[in-house]
Amino acid sequence: PKFSIWGLTIRFLKLGLPYKGRILATILVCLVASGAKSLQIFIMKPLIDNARGLGKAAPADKIAEKAPDWVQQLLRPADWDLKTLAILARGTAALMFIFGWLKDYLTNFLTGRLLADLRNKIAHHLPFLSLKYHYDRRSGDLVSRITNDVAVTESASNFFFDDMIVQPITALCGIGLILQTNWKLAAGASVFFIFYF
Repeated sequence: PKFSIWGLTIRFLKLGLPYKGRILATILVCLVASGAKSLQIFIMKPLIDNARGLGKAAPADKIAEKAPDWVQQLLRPADWDLKTLAILARGTAALMFIFGWLKDYLTNFLTGRLLADLRNKIAHHLPFLSLKYHYDRRSGDLVSRITNDVAVTESASNFFFDDMIVQPITALCGIGLILQTNWKLAAGASVFFIFYF
């Protein structure tokens, strides 16, 4: 029989409705983890510029002038010294470690719960099937559907949580940093990105 991919996808996503809160928490954790990863890349620019002697003090804007000293320091990447870079690098590494672990924990929990719920649904459905259905099939086949076939859907669950949530968030954070660093270069690179995509 023919199946609609979108129909199966919607049915699969409905399994996650009881875990809306945890899914939202996972998305928020992914935002922080992706932001920290992107910030770690952003730290490399002043490090390289300062090492090459290219870092020049940028004029403070109106917001920076009224801000505390440590905020003014953060708003001027060209003025970052090695101590500031080391603190930021350690801070982002800690954020990546903590929120990366949380992301893995939450996604593994959600995947495990979805698979358990799917197995329970199948197990509850089987007793209500006709006797002819059970007579025509081997018990090993039914057991395999509950265990092995459900396990195959784990890759689909990982796809939704990783490829459809984590990766787009990481890409958006990266695009934001590129635009903030040099929007002209980003605009030129985006032309080739369209062809790559």
